[in-house]
Amino acid sequence: MKRATDDPNPWLATRTRTGAEYDAPYEKRAQSGIDIHGEANLVMALLAEYGRRDGGKPHVLDAGCGTGRIAIELARRGCQTVGVDLDEVMLAQARQKAPELRWLNAD
Repeated sequence: MKRATDDPNPWLATRTRTGAEYDAPYEKRAQSGIDIHGEANLVMALLAEYGRRDGGKPHVLDAGCGTGRIAIELARRGCQTVGVDLDEVMLAQARQKAPELRWLNAD
């Protein structure tokens, strides 16, 4: 049996959820009327306070973007976003949801 410590990245070796399974609780919350964009709200507030002053699009790196929930929302709000994640399964879900955005597999 392969152990997690045999893999160069133990986290990936122990991952059991797919991108769709990861998204499911957020979709359920959104359908019940709960705001699932708290992180995006915070980033936008920080950008309003500390972001660009020249009127250009804010550039945002979503490190550990997973399936892209936050990066996609920030792009919808006018940010130039790049999503980065180590997990290609999660990135595949992000790419499917928003192929126009930039998604990178990196650590």
